[in-house]
Amino acid sequence: MKPKLVCVDESYDNWFDESYDDTTDLHMKIEHICDEIARPTREYDDVTEQKINHNVERFWDRNLVEKLMVKELINPILSFITNRIDV
Repeated sequence: MKPKLVCVDESYDNWFDESYDDTTDLHMKIEHICDEIARPTREYDDVTEQKINHNVERFWDRNLVEKLMVKELINPILSFITNRIDV
């Protein structure tokens, strides 16, 4: 599974070439990402516009962000700490 921001769940694979995720070499990955960013600006199609709106709404949904932070960040940390103490 690809890592993502806690509150953003739509990537822009229809707009960016995300094959950099298949590269393990960090230098090559960064170079690929920079190349993608440097490509000439393209107009957003309807799908991209929908993804942007979806992610913006999720990003600013405080209740959702707090819920996901607890689930995906705080609980795993607490579990790790608890397991380390029990050892």
